[in-house]
Amino acid sequence: MTIGDFTKKKLLLLVLTLAILFLVIGSFILFFGRHSRELLPARVVTVAGFPVYCPSPMPQGFAYKSGSANFEDGVVFYELLSGDTVVHVSEQRKPTNLPKLDTLSGHPLETPVGKGTILSGDGNSAIIITTGTTLITISSSTPSATLSPIAENMRSLN
Repeated sequence: MTIGDFTKKKLLLLVLTLAILFLVIGSFILFFGRHSRELLPARVVTVAGFPVYCPSPMPQGFAYKSGSANFEDGVVFYELLSGDTVVHVSEQRKPTNLPKLDTLSGHPLETPVGKGTILSGDGNSAIIITTGTTLITISSSTPSATLSPIAENMRSLN
């Protein structure tokens, strides 16, 4: 079959279908170039030397920001993205002199990995979670309701 055999309608339909296909593929590449569904890189988890946590499954709309994970001065840092919302997560070995979370002026939160406290004010919010060995801080300039699904989906990566 040659191009001459196609009618103008069929040729137009073929061109439109290919254009839509390229648009979808291009959008997919752009989105996943900035966002990643992967969990934290193994090198960061291994070097930490304590249990490291990440939301799994990732809450709807959120993704790990590729390349954001780092281990510095005994603390794991990484970011999650949802549109223009950036959520900062830090994790460290649980200090021995950590104050009890119930003494903070926040709201208690039970998570699968430990007890937490929700803190908010001035348009910022944070959730602090203590596990048996790890202190996790999740923070953003968004309402605490945005952070709660992240805290509730935390799972150990090691």
